[in-house]
Amino acid sequence: MARHFLPEAQITVVEDPAAGIVGVGEGTTPHFVHHFLDVVGIPVWLLVREAGATIKNCFRHTDWNGDGTSYHHPFDDVVTPNTNLESVHPEAPWRDGEFSFPARACERGRVLFEARLEHEEGADPIRSLHAHGVFALHFDAVRLAELLARVAEERGVRRVRARVAAFNRGPTGNVEHLFLEDGQLLDSDFVFDCTGLARAVIGKLYETPWHDASTALPCDRALPFFVEHSGPLPVYSESRAMRHGWLWTIPVQGRLGCGYVFDSRMADADTCLAELQERFGTAVRPVRTIDFSPGWFRRPWVHNCVAVGLASGFLEPLEATSIWFAVASLNELFRRELPIADEHARTAFNGWFGTLMQRGADFVHLHYLGRRRDTPFWQTFRDRTQRPEGVTAALAPDGWRNWAGDDAGRGGNPLPFAYTSWRAVAGGTYNLDRRVLAQYWDYFGLHAGWEARQAAERARIERFVERCLDHEACLRRLGARL
Repeated sequence: MARHFLPEAQITVVEDPAAGIVGVGEGTTPHFVHHFLDVVGIPVWLLVREAGATIKNCFRHTDWNGDGTSYHHPFDDVVTPNTNLESVHPEAPWRDGEFSFPARACERGRVLFEARLEHEEGADPIRSLHAHGVFALHFDAVRLAELLARVAEERGVRRVRARVAAFNRGPTGNVEHLFLEDGQLLDSDFVFDCTGLARAVIGKLYETPWHDASTALPCDRALPFFVEHSGPLPVYSESRAMRHGWLWTIPVQGRLGCGYVFDSRMADADTCLAELQERFGTAVRPVRTIDFSPGWFRRPWVHNCVAVGLASGFLEPLEATSIWFAVASLNELFRRELPIADEHARTAFNGWFGTLMQRGADFVHLHYLGRRRDTPFWQTFRDRTQRPEGVTAALAPDGWRNWAGDDAGRGGNPLPFAYTSWRAVAGGTYNLDRRVLAQYWDYFGLHAGWEARQAAERARIERFVERCLDHEACLRRLGARL
């Protein structure tokens, strides 16, 4: 992105050859496609062909209520674009897949595209499809890193594979030079700290204050691993509640990237691996163990250095917030004229970033408030965590406007998850106060003819799903580009 926004700048990426990539598959949100790939001009078909990418319609959350059922958190679409509260009767069971076009498409293995009747020969294959909503991607992280490195070098970015030995700070506090272990000395006007969980610049060099989010998000360890897969590829990322945390499953071409996220104070790795063996019928081999501390730096931009991605903070893998927030941070930064030494700009960005992370932490916490109570992890979750104020405010029974009103009015700017997302997860975890629905229905007079309205909505969604492409067919179309 730096090359796109700063075409004349001399950009050097210092890459530690010892720093590894987990590489078991990554899930994204639509922001990765529309705010990153489209911005920098990297086509989706290239990721399908060279990074094992697959299409993602939504998130699917399974067994968070302890009853084996699933609910969906869909992305925006044009078939069911509103809150859909008019389709959910205040006294009826919550069935999110019944009135959600993306959720229904997920159940049928369809993507939110249909083939256009006419398209230019040789055109970008994604342009030969008609989209009924936004979409995200899954991909092989190792292969994508190799692809992005190649594209960056082709666009004039210098890539240095070496470890930084020391940073030289000038009298103003700015980093003026980087000393590399191989003896090189690099001048610097502006530094992006992309050192991941090592947090070498903002965390260790500047010792920036840290906001601890573990009181709301207690999980602090993950065991990533692969599972071979030969059947139809799902069009969603799945999070499955387990006895001591939850399991992610991300489909890339040829395999599933998985990981068990848990609270190390409630269970150890061997206990979690035993549960995984029980689930998959065979022993799994973690790629590594990842320890993390939920939270973020209060000032990710200090002097002429800014932390991006994991280097700036991390919540947990749920809802793919890490890549999304990294892309959002870069877009927010490049709205300004970098490099810049304006304290006002730094203060504004740091405040924006804190709001972004807090809203994300609030939303992730909501997922844990389902009805599962079968193990100590779930039995004690509410007692050993603090419910964020944002969650309490969102779930308050103070009228349907909390769900159908102005996003900014409920969450400020920015609000990383819109009211439709809160409604989906609150409904799926049985936290949507039925009085909210009742007020909504009473206000708009929706009781008359509701059964006929529901039947018509089901039929309309099904017509659109029938027109959509099968996931495998879509991948073949995208990957055939030479």
